[in-house]
Amino acid sequence: MLVDYYKAERDHIQQLADAFHIRVERYNELVYANGVPTLQAQSNAVLRAIRIPHINDETSYAAAVHEIGHIMHPKGSYIVSLLEFLLGVSD
Repeated sequence: MLVDYYKAERDHIQQLADAFHIRVERYNELVYANGVPTLQAQSNAVLRAIRIPHINDETSYAAAVHEIGHIMHPKGSYIVSLLEFLLGVSD
């Protein structure tokens, strides 16, 4: 029997995404930077979406939580804050 050690972490990310209406796109392919496999995750506050690798260790789980944090930031994200600054809009 194969044990899935990170199912609870994957479930937790999905629970957070569902609770805060965030779309989650997962990918399984390796991404390389300078010939070295690397973890890449992205968020888009405007679309309320994150793109994360398959969660199979603590690092990929942390990356997913980190990206959700970008969406949940009080200003939405750095980009939204930057747009507000550039447009002269502030609280």
